[in-house]
Amino acid sequence: MYVDDVYVTNTLGTENARKLFAKEGIAAVIYPREENFRIALDNFGQRQAIIFEATRALGLKRYHFTRKDYKQGRIIITLVQSPAMWRI
Repeated sequence: MYVDDVYVTNTLGTENARKLFAKEGIAAVIYPREENFRIALDNFGQRQAIIFEATRALGLKRYHFTRKDYKQGRIIITLVQSPAMWRI
């Protein structure tokens, strides 16, 4: 799976998982505004905190992934949102 030309995962092995992500998945790309802001995004713990807050706020049905693009400093967050939270 690619998001914004960045490789995220190939572990969506089953056809059901691919369909679930294509139908109910969401992704966000976070860009640092300045070069020195990359320090926080480079930290794995910060990325885990971001995915925790996103899944807490939106709900999580099954899958979540984070990836880092080291050339541009951006991070990609993907998850399958819980349908009960769609009404927000």
